[in-house]
Formats: sequence, C-alpha cells, structure tokens
Amino acid sequence: MVINNNIKLQQLRHFVISAEVGKFSNAANILGIAQPALSQSIQKLEIVLNTKLLLRNQQGVTLTESGKLFFTKAKKILSDLLEAQEDIKSLTDKPSGNVKIFLSPKLLSLISMKLYKHMNTKYPKINLQFEEGFGLRGSNLIENGEIDIGVLPDWKFNKNINSQLIISDNLYFYGKKDLINNTNKPIKFSELINYPLILTGAQVILRQKLNNLSNKLNKRLQIIIGSDSQTYTESFINEGLAYSIGPAEASYKERKNNIFFAREIIEPQISRSVVICWPKVKKISKAAQITAQNLLLILKELHTEDILVGEFLYHDEKKRFMSM
Repeated sequence: MVINNNIKLQQLRHFVISAEVGKFSNAANILGIAQPALSQSIQKLEIVLNTKLLLRNQQGVTLTESGKLFFTKAKKILSDLLEAQEDIKSLTDKPSGNVKIFLSPKLLSLISMKLYKHMNTKYPKINLQFEEGFGLRGSNLIENGEIDIGVLPDWKFNKNINSQLIISDNLYFYGKKDLINNTNKPIKFSELINYPLILTGAQVILRQKLNNLSNKLNKRLQIIIGSDSQTYTESFINEGLAYSIGPAEASYKERKNNIFFAREIIEPQISRSVVICWPKVKKISKAAQITAQNLLLILKELHTEDILVGEFLYHDEKKRFMSM
C-alpha cells in the first residue's frame, strides 16, 4: 500500500483538534489560525481521503463513521510522533545534575533501588541523593529549597510548596501475626486502646491525627514509646512487644513472609494522602523533572503490585509532570 504524500501533519492536527472541541471557531482559537483557513485545511484532507470526516451543523461539527475511524488513527499518529520527538530529545540533550529526593524510611526501601537502577541506565549523568524522614521535616526541607522532590506520605497542606496528590488510602493496625486472632478482620478504632503501640517520634502528623481522634472519641491509646529510630521501632514489633499503626506498605515485606498481620482501622477510617512535592522558591531543573516522572511510574508500579494500596489519583503519566 502506498502512503498518500498529500496528507500533511498539520492537517491531522487541525482535524483532531476540531473533532475534540466540536466547533471550528473554538478549534481555530486553540490553533491560532483563522476559521476559514481551518475549514479549508480539513476540506483538503477530506478530498485527499475521498470521504467526509466531519458533519457541519448549527451546533458545530460531529464525526462521520469514517471520521471516527480516522480520528482514532490520526490521534495515535500525533501522539506517537510527539513521544518519538521527546525520546530523541532526551538522547541528544543528555540531562545532568544533582537531584535530592526525600522519602519516608519505608518508601526509601521500596523505591530508592528501583529508581537508582532505572535512572543510572537511562540518565547516567543525573546524580540521585536520597534523604530519609517523615512528612513535617520533608515539607520544611522542600519549602527551603534544600530538597528537589519529596514523596510525603503524612501530608499536611503547605501553601509554600508545590504538590501533586498521587494516592489516597487508609491506615492499618499491624503487628506479629501469632499474637492475635482475626488478623484479616478490620478493627474499630475504639479497640486499639487494648494494645500497646509504638510509633516513631518523627511521625508528628500521624501522632497529631491519632491524638485528635482519641480526644474526640474520649479514648486513650497506649503509646508506650516513641522512638526516632525506625529500626528500633520495628524491632519492638518483631519481638511482639508492641503493635503499630501505619499505611499498608509499612508492613508489606513482613506480611508477604507471613510474619505480620495488617487490619484496616474502621469506625472511623483514618485516611492519609501521598503527594509528590517540589519547591516554589526555585525553578525545577530538567533533571529533577525527569526524575519525578520516573518516580511517578515506580509509584504506579508499586500500586499495581498492591504494595501501595488505596486509590491511585494521577493517571496522565505521559503528561509533562511539574512545570519547568
């Protein structure tokens, strides 16, 4: 089959935009051309294809059956061409620089190795530096411009930093599996008072949330210890000396090995948001933007594998993430 050389990419774009917005006048404004020129461009395309693509009426334009078929193909051609251009650009531009990333201890263990391997293969001139901690500290470092990208799982809105909501999920009560019955059954918040709990002292936002809920329900939780060491906290749980509260990924590896249980907290559910954040005080570098895009894909992969649970709220992975 011979490709018709009379079809121009500009005509495809004119047709796709017109079909999407449904009016020549609106499409012409988007494209920055005169409406008669747009109409003429699509008429020439219809002549070349020897078929009617759009039906004109008082309300605007609608696709014919041929138009529907051609629209799908034309949109894919334009999308594939844009992706190819971006791939070639990434090869020729060779982005470089240091990118500082802030992650919680658990997300650090789940993400850092995957991200490093991927970035080192595809973008060897981008140097990743990881910082570990919890939400409030991360938020402060990003606000000051000391961190380029943060994934904050205990999110409290901060107007001084940029943020994109990624995941919304609920918290779980977890611990040693052989110490408790009904390990698959949700647990009421009021029942948590029966168990000794250990939380890291750095989980300020989570602790505030639990304290506020306890006061509201007139229930006092047995928080026996607050350690700034994640390792120390996990050792208490492993020894069966205490339980903890956190997101599903906090106990993922131990649950996978059938050591820990995790019961969703209900009545009420305790929600949390996971966001990707970046500073407002400085312009985001190209290296940081590329890193964030790949970080987002890894988060999506972890969600697909049920390591991260809840609702994944960002779906346009091909869209340029963060403003340059």
